[in-house]
Amino acid sequence: MLTLRVDYDEDAWVSQCPELGVVSQGDTFQEAVFNIVEATYLYLETLKDAGELKQTLAEKGIRP
Repeated sequence: MLTLRVDYDEDAWVSQCPELGVVSQGDTFQEAVFNIVEATYLYLETLKDAGELKQTLAEKGIRP
């Protein structure tokens, strides 16, 4: 399971997936949620395409 966190920081919404170290932002809460989901998906797809998904998840203590 992955955590998606969204916080308001001064003038923008900052979103993150702490387990993977993925960070994004948006002008609205909804945009920040959309952006972090998209960024996390793209990060995982990149790892998969590189053949590094299982190893990276194991190193971070995340079960696939």
